[in-house]
Amino acid sequence: MAEMANSYKINSISRAAEILKHLSNGVSKLTELSRRLDVNKASVHRIMKTLEGKGLVSQDPSTRRYYLGPLIQSLAENPVAVHRIVSQLALAEMERLRNICDETVILQIRLGVHRLLLEKVLSNHAIRFFPESRHTTAPIHVGAGGKVLLAGMDRIQLEGLLDRLELTKAGPNTITEKSILLSELDRIRKQGYAISFGETIEGGGGVAALISNYTCPVALIVIGPEDRIKEKLNLIVKEISFSAAQISKRILTSTGIKNGQISSDI
Repeated sequence: MAEMANSYKINSISRAAEILKHLSNGVSKLTELSRRLDVNKASVHRIMKTLEGKGLVSQDPSTRRYYLGPLIQSLAENPVAVHRIVSQLALAEMERLRNICDETVILQIRLGVHRLLLEKVLSNHAIRFFPESRHTTAPIHVGAGGKVLLAGMDRIQLEGLLDRLELTKAGPNTITEKSILLSELDRIRKQGYAISFGETIEGGGGVAALISNYTCPVALIVIGPEDRIKEKLNLIVKEISFSAAQISKRILTSTGIKNGQISSDI
C-alpha cells in the first residue's frame, strides 16, 4: 500500500514538472496540456489547482489560460541559487580538471539568449583568463560553452531561439551566420565537445563538453590563452570529456533527474 502511495506521489511530481515545462514553452490551455501529457483533464486540473495554490502557476480568469506563477518568477531572479546543486556536484571534478589541465574551469547554463556562470575554479598561472562574475551573462552563441549549450537543445527549441537571436560579433572569430552556426552545432553533437579560438576575445581559447542528466543543458568549460589551449588540446579534450561524464553520473545518482525527467527509482 505504501509503495502504491509513493508511486502516485512520484507520478504527480513528474506530471507537475512536465506541466511547468510546457507552460514555459507557451502551452497555456488545459486541453492542450492534457493531450501532451496523455493524462485526462480532471487529473491535470487537480494538479494545476495544487500548483496554483503554491504560487507556481496562475490562471487568467477571463481566458481560463494558465501561466507560470509568481513563485517561479521569484526563483528565476536568483538562478545561481536555483542551480546550486549542480555546482556542488561538479566542484570536485572541476578542481581535478583544473589541476590536470592547469587552466581555469567554469560551469555555465543557458539563460534565455545568454549564458550564465554558475561556478569557476581559477588557473594557478600568473597569466590566466578570468571569467565573468556570477549573475552576469554573455551571448549564448559566442565561445565553446555557448555552442555546447545550444547543441544540447532540442531542434524545435533551438530554431525558436535562433529566430530571435541576433548573432552579434564579440571576438574576431565569432560566428555570425546562422547556417554556419547550425553546421557547427551538428559537428559538436557528433564529436561530443566544442572548441573555440578568438570567438569571445582575441587571443583566448576554450574547450567545452555537455553535462547531461540535469533539468537543463550545462556546459563544463576550460578557458585560457589560445597558445596554451592549443598546446595541450588533446589532453583537455580527453579530460573534459571524462569530467563531464563523471558529473553527469553524480547528478543522476544524487537527484534522480534524467534529462529533465524524474527517475522512477528515486
